[in-house]
Order: sequence, then C-alpha cells, then structure tokens
Amino acid sequence: MIKLRLQLLAVALASSMTVGCVGLFVAYPTECSSDLPICDYIYEKNKWGPTPRPFRSRTPSVPNRLLPKDSFISKWGEPTERIQVSDYEEILIYKFDIWCGAVPIYILPVPLVAPACEGFDRITFKGDQATHIHFKRGNEGGFVLAPGFIGPVGRERPCPTFCPYPVEMPTELTAEPLQESPQER
Repeated sequence: MIKLRLQLLAVALASSMTVGCVGLFVAYPTECSSDLPICDYIYEKNKWGPTPRPFRSRTPSVPNRLLPKDSFISKWGEPTERIQVSDYEEILIYKFDIWCGAVPIYILPVPLVAPACEGFDRITFKGDQATHIHFKRGNEGGFVLAPGFIGPVGRERPCPTFCPYPVEMPTELTAEPLQESPQER
C-alpha cells in the first residue's frame, strides 16, 4: 500500500514537472525624460517604445516630433492638469493608473497585479511646439522555463534619446537645375 502511494506521488510529481512551466513575469513602472525631437521612438497616447528597425540596419535615425499643441490636445484629449510656466511655455499633464505587480508561474500563472501605480505624461510646449517629455508608464518583463522554451518574456522598453542634429527638411528646392556641359550637346 505504501509502495503504491509512493509510485502515484512520483508519477504526479514527474508529470507536473514535464507538462507545466516555471517562471516570473513582472509589471512595473518606468520613468523617462527627454528633450525633443527623439530618435527612432514611438510616443503616442497608448503606445510607446523604440521603432522596429531591421537587424544591422544602416538607415539613418528617424526623428519624432510631437504634433503642434492644438492637434496634440485634439488627439490625446484634454489634460488632467495644465501648468502655465510663462506666457509662451505650458506643461500638459495626463495622469492615469498603471498595472503593477508580479505573475509567478508554476504550471499555471497566478496574476498578482493591480492598477496600483500612478502614471503620467508631462509634455512641455513652448509656443505651439513640444520641446520636452517626461513620463512614467508601465513596462514588463520576466523569465520562463517551459518544455521546449527557456528564456525572457515580455517587452522591456528603453527610454527615448534626444536627436542631437538638425532635423528640419527644406520645403523648397534651392539648388539650381544642372546645366548640360558643352560635350553633352
């Protein structure tokens, strides 16, 4: 009778180890700050993070400027708070909740997350142009050990970086057209 119980226990333990997975997934806030424009980065109301680029791409960085203030407000909605710094400088603040916590995984995931963290987006406008962003948004990452898979899960997103070079493109062609050389005539 004892031998049968030990065999059942061994079979149950072995099957739980081969069928399930073990790991930890964590949702946490990330706070970032950067002057604008930012390079190779998406910064929208419900989406943020680096833009996808081909592996070993030699394409130049793509600057991201935010919309002019009126267009920005019409797309994002009215801010939670406005701070008037001077006659031409204003900070728009959008506040929201972020899901934070952990999801331990042993065969089945057990979510221990709640909208317990405070998040915000602070966008500084000088005149009609956005010049600085400061935000705190949700980030996630973790590690899983499962049959056929061992590795990181989630998408940990880095903070944006300022583009240190001019990004204005000319709106008109200023060069004169090429003239034919006497040999081409």
